[in-house]
Amino acid sequence: MTTYLSRMVSVTPEPERTLDRPQQPAQPDLDQILHRVAAGDHDAFATLYDAIAPRVFGLIRRIVRDPGLAEEVTQDALLQYAEP
Repeated sequence: MTTYLSRMVSVTPEPERTLDRPQQPAQPDLDQILHRVAAGDHDAFATLYDAIAPRVFGLIRRIVRDPGLAEEVTQDALLQYAEP
């Protein structure tokens, strides 16, 4: 016997869920990048910034609790690597 409720509920089984995490993009070798940044390579600094800025921003945002200030502090902190 089919009830109104059973017609409203999907009987299609859900796909099996796995605990696998999505593949992360390959991280650049930060040691090599830091050496290139120290040598004045501006492209290496851009790579370094892209690799670590999100984590630095997240940490600083939790500390200062102001996204605008966190962005400014993140930039100031990372720009110290670009200076000779």
